Amino acid sequence: TFAEGKITFTSAPPAGADVYEVEYTVASDDSGAVRAMKFAELYNGATDNRVFLYGDGSNKALYSGLDIDGNPTAEYFPDMNALDIGDENTPITAMIRHYSRLLAFKEDSAYSVQYGTVTNAEGKILPAFYWTQVNKAIGNTAPGQVRLVDNSPYTLFGESVYTWKTTMGIWQYEQKNRQFIGHINGNGLTTREYVLGSSMHTASDLIAFGTSDGITTFYPNVVRAKKMELGDVHLTNFIINGKPINCMVKDFSIPYSQNSFTLEFSLLNYRNTDNISFQYRINDGKWNSTNEGANAVAFNKLKPGDYTLEVRATSNGRYSKNPTIINIKVCDPWYASPEAYLLYILIIASVILYVIYTYERRR
Repeated sequence: TFAEGKITFTSAPPAGADVYEVEYTVASDDSGAVRAMKFAELYNGATDNRVFLYGDGSNKALYSGLDIDGNPTAEYFPDMNALDIGDENTPITAMIRHYSRLLAFKEDSAYSVQYGTVTNAEGKILPAFYWTQVNKAIGNTAPGQVRLVDNSPYTLFGESVYTWKTTMGIWQYEQKNRQFIGHINGNGLTTREYVLGSSMHTASDLIAFGTSDGITTFYPNVVRAKKMELGDVHLTNFIINGKPINCMVKDFSIPYSQNSFTLEFSLLNYRNTDNISFQYRINDGKWNSTNEGANAVAFNKLKPGDYTLEVRATSNGRYSKNPTIINIKVCDPWYASPEAYLLYILIIASVILYVIYTYERRR
């Protein structure tokens, strides 16, 4: 038992030996859960050597405990030291130590695991680990903090990192400017699909990637689109119900019955149009982007109100200097217009007056 035990020697110990270390195991129903975990990661290396186990296909991670002196140890897994991270039906795919945190990754999300306290069902506060989903509040976009990344195959070429996806072309990451440069369309590229693991970099800085039809080669530093200056964006078409209207103005008033429409934009410069996309946002909201080479933005069933639309062009990390601003007003439906409300008031007032008049006559 934990309180006492007995050791029997089959032969006499050697002379002078008076200290023995004894290791023992205790049966536990959780031992199978521990053995089912395929991977392990230390929580914080030199300052905390507790181990997190994961990889049984679930969202569960098991972590080791403290020894009798209160020091972190990797040899003891208490039955309560379990952490269910995120949704139950999405398994943990990786756990990586990141400064004073431990990051847990799933296919489409990331979590920060930190040490603190939890309150159990009896209301008792206990020291334990907890997780927080990675977002702006804990540094998802702050330099030097946690960053969500795509776990895509990549190739190191000189001072850049090139990553490619099945249907998304080649993307170059420049550490100096901290920006991604896409090589997707135009400049002689004939496909977006590349063979994973098939790449080459020559001494002359020529880069080659394999495709199903051959090899694509290029010099990144001389790609013309990277040096292209982007001018102002111009609204070239305003289409409602398949028919264009006058787009040579900045302010538009749209009837509620026509609150679905399409806008088309252009730089009035037809160089490298396949590499240009247009970004837009409404009322200082989040920027949205069209696909490269696409210049149309569709809006469906906009609610009545005033909208300020900002549009800019982007290509390989460069943006238009000044966004183009378009003001769009979607009018109220006839039954919710000021005139309609005035009519409602007049009708109600007339009914009230008629009731009063009838009542007075009957008196």
